[in-house]
Amino acid sequence: MSELPEEQINDAARTDWLLLEYDYFKHLSTIGLVTIGAILTWIQSGHGSQLTMIGITLLAMSATLAFSAMNQIIVHRKNGKPLRMFYRWERSIGTATYATGLGIIMSEIGKAIN
Repeated sequence: MSELPEEQINDAARTDWLLLEYDYFKHLSTIGLVTIGAILTWIQSGHGSQLTMIGITLLAMSATLAFSAMNQIIVHRKNGKPLRMFYRWERSIGTATYATGLGIIMSEIGKAIN
């Protein structure tokens, strides 16, 4: 990850990844909620199907995982509690559910346009 020898990396640099993770989860939860709002507006105009609801559910799961991970980072920084084991998977699962949900929605929008 770094070109520096191990002894030159200070403790602050080792923990900065948590700040990056926090920002990532913050943005993932925000775009997840904005996307859900846009899709709900699209559904109100008479579009959508059962598959659209599955896409919205996946997007909601992504935003929930991101919010949960942000909370874990805050608790870890504030109280010094170790990050839970599932935390390592939250970024991957959150990204995968967002991408899958968005793909489903884009497919449904493509069907509606054509």
